[in-house]
Amino acid sequence: MQSPFLLSQKRHFDKKKFFKLKKAFKLQENAENVSFKDSIDVLRTYTMGEDLPTTIHLKIKKSDSGKILRGEVNLPNQLVEGDKGDGSTILVFAKGEAAEEARRLGAHIVGGEELVKEVSEDKHVFQKVLSTKEMYPHVVKIGRYLGPKGLMPSPGKGTVNDDIASMMQTLKASTKYEMDEDGFVHLEIAKTGWKDEKIIENIKSLMESLNVVKPAKTTLKRLIVKIGLSSKYSPGVIFNRAELVPSEILKK
Repeated sequence: MQSPFLLSQKRHFDKKKFFKLKKAFKLQENAENVSFKDSIDVLRTYTMGEDLPTTIHLKIKKSDSGKILRGEVNLPNQLVEGDKGDGSTILVFAKGEAAEEARRLGAHIVGGEELVKEVSEDKHVFQKVLSTKEMYPHVVKIGRYLGPKGLMPSPGKGTVNDDIASMMQTLKASTKYEMDEDGFVHLEIAKTGWKDEKIIENIKSLMESLNVVKPAKTTLKRLIVKIGLSSKYSPGVIFNRAELVPSEILKK
């Protein structure tokens, strides 16, 4: 005998409604229905109008190979005025007049073939490396030492040149970033008192840098899971990826 409380033996499942709600939740989770202006206004409210350094937090999808994502970016709008750099120790492979110029411009460690040998013996601690074209063939020989640390200079990156002044200026304006063990990239990117355009400009420069160092078979859209910004003593605010990743590289 059929139970008087049994309405149907079939499970009612609205597939269209399910996927519609799933899509809406995903949009909400990634703030894709919220404008950059609204999100940054929320962050400025948290900072109570103070002009504070703002850190970007990128949730990165980890690769199957376990490779750590790292790189350098030249932010068009610097957080620190002037030419002081970020306090990194700069090493320059150069000889003669080029070496003297590097020392005059603030390089901490300068030398020729003897420095190549010292570096291979792990006698120096440094965070940034430059080389003249003359010294580059010697530097290539210790590529196995510099490469895994992300310190190998190359003509493509603009860190191998005979124009020492130009390289030093560019290097002092560059900032290194690296993915941590939790899959996040954290980087001071702007200040809360800046105009929206300046903040977006810096973030897009970071995205372009990530597009260069990302795994070849991964698109930037798949690589970046979430984008958040926070300031000192403030909670993080999730931002719309579509507004912050340049459209021309979003699918590359």
